[in-house]
Amino acid sequence: MLYRKTQNRRTRRAGLGMVEAMISLAIAASLLPAVAMAFRASADAVEQNDQFFRATQAARVAMARILTQVRRGTPATNSTSTNLHLLTDNGLDVSYHYDASTKQLTLVTSTQTILVHDATNCTFSYATGTDPQGLPCVSKATVNISVSVKSNTLMLTGSASPRRTMSF
Repeated sequence: MLYRKTQNRRTRRAGLGMVEAMISLAIAASLLPAVAMAFRASADAVEQNDQFFRATQAARVAMARILTQVRRGTPATNSTSTNLHLLTDNGLDVSYHYDASTKQLTLVTSTQTILVHDATNCTFSYATGTDPQGLPCVSKATVNISVSVKSNTLMLTGSASPRRTMSF
């Protein structure tokens, strides 16, 4: 008897019917743009973070380089708020120049090398004094660098005193 009941039943087809396929296609079509927008927003956030990281890292490296050369070298008394001129400990004549129109801090030797992009502000300030021989000199240099990428901003400040002007 069991055998007859299963034979009388209608056998079902395996797979999707047309209605099920259309419903699943409609759901997929509505979800794919949302996934694409989320992916794009994530990629934009990663790109912005990368740009900010690169700009801030360049500013940190430039700050460390400038302050090291100020400590070891001799800053010139004719330096301005946007230009730091100094003689390094190995005799090189270098200048650090900030151009507000291009938002770039450059190292000027016989060539120009861009150290920082996206620098919204960079100022150099000085305190003057006298060296051990009594001659006028720069006794302290302070550097301020501000870097901005979109809504992210980082402000760095550092000071250094040339060792040659110190008396021990």
